[in-house]
Formats: sequence, C-alpha cells, structure tokens
Amino acid sequence: MTALAVLLALAAWPLLSLAMPRHQQDALGRTLPAARARALRAGGIVALAASLAGFLRAHGAELGAILWTLTLMLGSLAWVLALTAWSGRRAGATRARDARRRRG
Repeated sequence: MTALAVLLALAAWPLLSLAMPRHQQDALGRTLPAARARALRAGGIVALAASLAGFLRAHGAELGAILWTLTLMLGSLAWVLALTAWSGRRAGATRARDARRRRG
C-alpha cells in the first residue's frame, strides 16, 4: 500500500505542473488545450488525495501525515530537477539546430 501511495504522490507533481501553460511550454514546446490542462490538474489532485489516504491507512494519522509530507517534498525536488534537465536539453537541441541552419 505504501509503494502505491509513494507512486501516486510522485505522479501528482508532473500532473499538476503540466496543467500550467508555462510548464507545458517548457516541457513540451507548446501549450495544451484547456480541457486537457483541466484533466491533468484533476488527475494531480486525485493522485494527491489518494496518496494521502494510502499513507494514513498504512501508517496512521500521525506518522502517515509526516511520511506523506516527506514524500511530497522529495517528489517535488525530483520533478523540479527533471523538468530543469528536460527543458535544458530542449534548449540545447534548439541552439544546435539553429547553429546548423546558420552554417548551412
């Protein structure tokens, strides 16, 4: 049960992040339709709620809430690092493509 709760908490960050136009542009190079952004946001909220329920059920109210918060903090850090690396690679690829176009 705890492993599923951790996976849901980790999945919530990309879902919530990609519901925002700026992160869509950074990660995907385009913005998504409003309906898809709302679906991502709803999925992120559901994933957070389900992960909290899983932690509370597996570890009780006191320890479950602490472990859930810790998982959210580590998940957010992992997502920020992944998004930064992802957008940095996209920017590097774009610069390389532009340099090739200028030369040829």
